[in-house]
Amino acid sequence: MDTPSPLFQLALLLSLLGCAAFFICARTVLFGLNRYRLRHRARQGHRAAARLIALLDQPQRLSATLRIGTICSTMAASVTATLLALRHGTTGTLAPSPFILTLAVLMLAHPLGRVLAIMPPPLFAYPASWPLTLVSSALSPLTRLLLVIGQALRRAIGKPAEGNEPHDAPSLTELRAALQADDLPLPDERRAMLLGVLELDNVSVDDIMIPRHEITGIDLLSSTPLLEQIRAASHTRLPVYRNNLNQTEGILHMRRLAGRSELNEATLLQACDAPYFVPQSTTLANQLVSFQQHKYRTAVVVDEYGEAMGIVTVEDILEEIVGDLSSVETAHPREFHSLGDGTWSIQGSAYLREVNRALGWQLPVDGPKTVNGLVTELLENIPDCAVCLQVGRYRLEIVQASGSRVLEVRAWEAQQH
Repeated sequence: MDTPSPLFQLALLLSLLGCAAFFICARTVLFGLNRYRLRHRARQGHRAAARLIALLDQPQRLSATLRIGTICSTMAASVTATLLALRHGTTGTLAPSPFILTLAVLMLAHPLGRVLAIMPPPLFAYPASWPLTLVSSALSPLTRLLLVIGQALRRAIGKPAEGNEPHDAPSLTELRAALQADDLPLPDERRAMLLGVLELDNVSVDDIMIPRHEITGIDLLSSTPLLEQIRAASHTRLPVYRNNLNQTEGILHMRRLAGRSELNEATLLQACDAPYFVPQSTTLANQLVSFQQHKYRTAVVVDEYGEAMGIVTVEDILEEIVGDLSSVETAHPREFHSLGDGTWSIQGSAYLREVNRALGWQLPVDGPKTVNGLVTELLENIPDCAVCLQVGRYRLEIVQASGSRVLEVRAWEAQQH
């Protein structure tokens, strides 16, 4: 029997090394693909994208196929290298040749895989889908056997077996990561809006409501005439109550009273919508759907004891998605304004979320809701004199405080060194 020529053996060795590198690179590239984009292309009829989705929908089977391909290619390359060393090499080259080949494959294939992973799919992933599908089908009996053995071993040691769940339903974390990807062809404004929609499940109405002490409404028991209260109001929707917000009778839209020169309690209540109450823990996503279903635009926020805490409107939720609907100077003129030297005068009643959104800051919002709450929580008391404290990279200097709360602070962002 004729021994294969050295040229043939060398070509076979290079081919096997290429196969080993291919499987290692494929593992790095395939598991880093954007599956949502692939599914979109597959729905448009792209065959290579459909083949990749079919492979990625069975991650355990795909991982086993790639590992088997890598091991078999590397072992076959080692055997070929050993045969070459036996025929044309010396005794000293026989023993280290398999180790040198394995080390070379690992050192070259992994960096190459990372380079291919950042390239567009048509350069590697799409062309690789066809041979990988063939190899996966050919090794299907072996990979199934290995998966069964692996699951049996996991059950034997008391660890639950892993399933092959499809990835058709991405998590919010995955969607958020996809929207934040640098290669997403979206303007920054639209990207921010989509991210704002995803954040609606993480924010409650308690975080954005107008607090009770800032609400302007119509008090039916006030000594001030109803028309004077209405003319003095600065909002188009007002709660109508008796003595306080806990006794809310309805929500009035100002346009329903246009042209009236006289007004009494009965006529006013007829023009009101029924009051709509929501728990303070309601997420903005659920509240937005509830507004749509019930055709309301304003709701009274109550705590677990039924105590009225404030008011939330559709416009408040929309601002969480699209950002402030007015400029910083006109949005909250009484709550914060620039002092002209890079610092801001901020009222203690200002909401931290509004400050962050308007100024582009990142003050913590997972605890207290207002600037006053943040300062008093950090200091654990109300100081009698001016005190400056550090919150992350921000500085808050107390300018005015009463016996029970901080009324005003001067805030600025410190320079990073």
